[in-house]
Amino acid sequence: MINIDENIIDLIPVGIIKGKFSANNHKEVDDFVVLYANHYMESLSGHKKAKLEGNTLKQLYPDSSGSTDDWLKQIRKTVMEKEHKHINQYIDVFNKHLSMDIIGQDDGSF
Repeated sequence: MINIDENIIDLIPVGIIKGKFSANNHKEVDDFVVLYANHYMESLSGHKKAKLEGNTLKQLYPDSSGSTDDWLKQIRKTVMEKEHKHINQYIDVFNKHLSMDIIGQDDGSF
């Protein structure tokens, strides 16, 4: 992955996160933890950057159970195949239609 100063990434008017999937008690991958979020993600997510980072999607949106399954499956498949995928989809949790580029990394992050 390209290393770019976070101050530069924060200037880009596009939401950017780096995440990694986490497993539940049954060792099923069903959520991801946000490792990094740029400041623009605050307006998209409704959470401050400091709250986004280090928390899982389910911790951030506890009432979203089931509404993110399709989105998570697409991200998970892209990460497992270590590929780049463009997704246009309405995301209930954000109450927005989003255009996303997912890039799977060798370490299982995206």
